[in-house]
Amino acid sequence: MLLSSTGEDTLARATDSIATLLTPQGGEYLFRLGARPPTTPLFSGEDLDKADGWTGDRRTEVEVDAMIARLCQLVEDVGGKVFFRSN
Repeated sequence: MLLSSTGEDTLARATDSIATLLTPQGGEYLFRLGARPPTTPLFSGEDLDKADGWTGDRRTEVEVDAMIARLCQLVEDVGGKVFFRSN
């Protein structure tokens, strides 16, 4: 949804989804964008490219940047603030 078109209906649904996620969490929610490696190889120094057990969807840097920009816009539209950390 974060990468889809900017049609009015799509943005309204995305804004509603963001508000729904933030409201019961006291205004805080953690979003993970892209793929996440399994913890055992990550902390043991193994080659992550060959590791099994990745979660999430692989995204290009351009896609992640677009998702961050869209997410910031949507959160600000519902009166929230975004703080993000890039790994």
